Amino acid sequence: SSRVTEMLGFHPRELIGRNLLSLMDGGSDRGAVELRFQRHSPFRNQAVDMIAKSEEVKTFLLSAVPVFNFTTGVLTGYRGTATDVTELRKREVGLRVAKEMAEMASRAKTEFLANMSHELRTPLNAIIGFADVMRMEMIGPVSNPQYKSYIRDIHGSALHLLGIINDILDVSRIEAGKVTLHESVVSVDEVVESVVRLVKERVSDSQLTLDLDIAGKLPRVHADKQKLKQILINLIGNAIKFTPKHG
Repeated sequence: SSRVTEMLGFHPRELIGRNLLSLMDGGSDRGAVELRFQRHSPFRNQAVDMIAKSEEVKTFLLSAVPVFNFTTGVLTGYRGTATDVTELRKREVGLRVAKEMAEMASRAKTEFLANMSHELRTPLNAIIGFADVMRMEMIGPVSNPQYKSYIRDIHGSALHLLGIINDILDVSRIEAGKVTLHESVVSVDEVVESVVRLVKERVSDSQLTLDLDIAGKLPRVHADKQKLKQILINLIGNAIKFTPKHG
């Protein structure tokens, strides 16, 4: 048809006597089409790459049925349609490449955050440790009350920053798929009681009251004990943060 000229640049007369396979490039789809021809089977939306007269490779979706001679039953050819999907295929490839690049960038970001978090935690732990020594006056008294106030602020700010960094590190590990669960049979009441002991000082400093009410004879659960603790600490930490004094 005249659309052949439109799509491939050949005049229809140039294609008389030529097999469809002669227009195809040497890609993997050629074998699939050749097999269908040999079996005389119909096909629908078969993707093939064809070489136009300009030597540009174009992608088509072919749908065709075999046509046989009514008298002899011999295959005389195929009748069907071809849809040019070259631009659509290019867009698909572009989107795939963009997706892969975005995933690479995400992995690089995650790895950077994980490395940065590790680098920051080392000096922060030192700051917290030294602030603790001064706050508790382990190696001598701090006579100036203003200095004591500064030490408390340094200690509190460092702990707050460390908490943020740990959160970033956790998210980075999850995104990178590097979180490993260590599951075991866990006693819920033991986990809750240990968490309450850990946050007791923060609750007191914030002038809040924390009540513990655990139902008796709770069944044990199959879980990662450390992660379960972390979940409860995060929940209670938010409660402490957003509850008004004397709450």
